[in-house]
Amino acid sequence: MTSKLKVNVIADSGDNTIISSNGSGTVTLGAAFPSTGKIGQVVSSHVSASSMFNTNSTSYVDVTSATVSITPSATSSKIYHVLTFGLGHAAQNTTWFRVYDTPSGGSAAIVSGTGNSENETFAKGARGSSPDYELSSCQWNFLHTTNSTAAQVYKLQMRVDSSTSYINRVGATTSRAATFNWTVMEILA
Repeated sequence: MTSKLKVNVIADSGDNTIISSNGSGTVTLGAAFPSTGKIGQVVSSHVSASSMFNTNSTSYVDVTSATVSITPSATSSKIYHVLTFGLGHAAQNTTWFRVYDTPSGGSAAIVSGTGNSENETFAKGARGSSPDYELSSCQWNFLHTTNSTAAQVYKLQMRVDSSTSYINRVGATTSRAATFNWTVMEILA
């Protein structure tokens, strides 16, 4: 079902046009409408439960398929990240995460998570009596300032302090799985 909103003019109390439309579906924002703090674009990466990833590496490795790309429209824009995924464990352990950004024509850099033990931005531990059947719900949000209009390619990396951790499934079986979502939004500044 498609919904349409017909707007001729929405004005503030000073009769300054905020939003106008000529009826064709194109909306024009007036001078009274704030130009900062708006969402310029939204890009989402969705990895199904069938594309699972696991590691027992104590050094950071790329999480396969956990990437998202966005091209900011202005150098002053900020990129707001929302990562949501399920994390399983083979045994009690802690899993550490960080995000790398590689701008088009530039060098890769850590943008969230320092990469140093105990100082990463996001970590999740398994502490239950049956960690191989736990599926921790993980959500990680952060804001990144690019200072660039080059395409930004973000990549998730992870490591463990011991044992094995799994993205999109519990440790004991592949039949208990979840999905991975990474949404980035350009915030106009």
